[in-house]
Amino acid sequence: MDTLRMQCNRLEESLESIATSVEEFSSRHTTSHANLEPLVAELSELRRSTAALRDKAASFDDGATPIPDDVFRGIKMVPANCVDHVLAARQTLEDPTRQRHDWQGIVPMDVDRLVRPLETGRRALDVAVAGLDMATGVNEAEQTGDSPPYATTSIVPEILYIKVRLAEDRDRNANTVQAVVLTEFLEALQRFASQHSGNLVPPPIEQRRSSNVALSEAASLPGGSGRGSGGGLDSYQAPDDSTRAPSPGLDGLDAGDLGRPTPAYSTIRLPPAPQRMDLRHVSRLPTLESETLGIAFDATARVPRVAVTTYHHRVRFFHMKVPEGREQMAGRFNLNGTSMCLSPAGPLMAVVQEHLDSLSTSAYERLELSRRQAGSRETLHDGRTFLDPEVVVFDYAKQTYLTKHLRWPGARPFAFSPSGALLAVRGVLGRVEVWDVAGGGKGVGVVRSHTEDVFEARFTAEGDRLVTMSRDGTLRVTSTTTWRGTAKLEVAEWKNPVFLAVSVTGSVVTSVWGRKVYLWDPDTGALDNWSLDGPGGEGWPLAASPDLRFLCCRTENGADVRDMATGRVLCRMGFGQGFASSAAFSLDSKYLTVGRAVGGHHVREALGRVDFWEIIE
Repeated sequence: MDTLRMQCNRLEESLESIATSVEEFSSRHTTSHANLEPLVAELSELRRSTAALRDKAASFDDGATPIPDDVFRGIKMVPANCVDHVLAARQTLEDPTRQRHDWQGIVPMDVDRLVRPLETGRRALDVAVAGLDMATGVNEAEQTGDSPPYATTSIVPEILYIKVRLAEDRDRNANTVQAVVLTEFLEALQRFASQHSGNLVPPPIEQRRSSNVALSEAASLPGGSGRGSGGGLDSYQAPDDSTRAPSPGLDGLDAGDLGRPTPAYSTIRLPPAPQRMDLRHVSRLPTLESETLGIAFDATARVPRVAVTTYHHRVRFFHMKVPEGREQMAGRFNLNGTSMCLSPAGPLMAVVQEHLDSLSTSAYERLELSRRQAGSRETLHDGRTFLDPEVVVFDYAKQTYLTKHLRWPGARPFAFSPSGALLAVRGVLGRVEVWDVAGGGKGVGVVRSHTEDVFEARFTAEGDRLVTMSRDGTLRVTSTTTWRGTAKLEVAEWKNPVFLAVSVTGSVVTSVWGRKVYLWDPDTGALDNWSLDGPGGEGWPLAASPDLRFLCCRTENGADVRDMATGRVLCRMGFGQGFASSAAFSLDSKYLTVGRAVGGHHVREALGRVDFWEIIE
């Protein structure tokens, strides 16, 4: 059976022969020299792509690097198909009728007809090279228990582009054999990429072409029916969605439809997400000693850096592009801080930690030992619940505590206001307390309108309102000047609040209750929702981009990024080991970082791993 190297050698031989034919034709028909330039350039690119494929073929021909049979069979068909079109171009140039000196040579239309299948074949060769790179990376990841490669993300849009070209050829009854051969290869590679790449693989091209909406126009404008309620602007009842069809924007790897037209109007106004996105892997932190419990981007840093809190150790800062360079928070009592939030306007951080003064000497010594000795797993919290919690506000530029410690049962920080002056903290008896951290830690207001514990709270973009999410089944919006409620949303899934995010550019609020994502604009009363269960697979929310375009979710196989407006999956990440435990988007929504737990099933035993990606739209 012919090897991939043999197929590449045949293609290189055919390219050498046609080079001679082109030279002879040009010498006979000097007026055609300019017309032949596109063909000469494409043949040169074809030689480069063929050499790249041949250079990577050895380990696959020898069976040293595993690759699915259908993928490798398809890859070997690509150079063979290119040989056919190179020979066809050579026959055209050597046609006896064209060899006559009185023949006017070759016209641009002829050249375009010859170049098109060669360009398609060359692009398929480049995709084949990327497929071999992906297979190599996947094999290495499986051996090391690491993540699959994310650098091959360009393979997905290129697959889509080639499929579009082949579909156009079929419509014109041109290059039909090439369309059949390459489509088989592309579909095999598409299936392989869907399992191991960081991207959502495009749907069948017939679905893509069924839409009359251009890619630039089909960017994910908010979809859905945009239902509101008739209860006025101050109170809203979420509709019962038991009979509603799955959200038209929720896609799966195989059943996805990136080309489906998106409604041009929605009552929920969010910045449009891209039709699809790629992730470029930037860096990875050295393996951390315990699971990551929180990640946040530092708004004061000139270069992207994040604060990371883990189960056992102090909060540390890591530069995204130089992850080995790190700083530790100072302060003797800064142990085991969780529920971390950073100010969007200055070097302020709030965490909850155990109040050490109440511990016995022996317990304190155990905590000190756990901080100093590698391998010790002694802690007095479970990552969320503390025996005697206190909220600490810390200026990490001056390395000083900014306020007195806020200490009461269940205390934890929720969020800073946009100016960084106020901090919302969970209080007792279903209340939220707001403190003026810039003014020395004075209490300035309390939200008292909930009847159960408050799960989460966020300030609005202007800082003049506070959105609170409670286990009593309500979202409430409270003025930060009068401390009176201005709007309320009630949901049926009141027993299970999961996630809350508020737009930094508008008035939209995203909340997740159970398996439903609710999009609510308290200014207009607009309301829409979609399910985290559907053709795209289950997801458990980890982080929202500040502009509410993206929602990052943990999945059974790793993580994904979804269009917040519709639930449509934009990109998938498959983990070779561990599961996602935390995530964060940069303030400009250009970067994403995901932390995961590896090497253990219990939070005390797992190690932490953090990856950084650049979002490519």
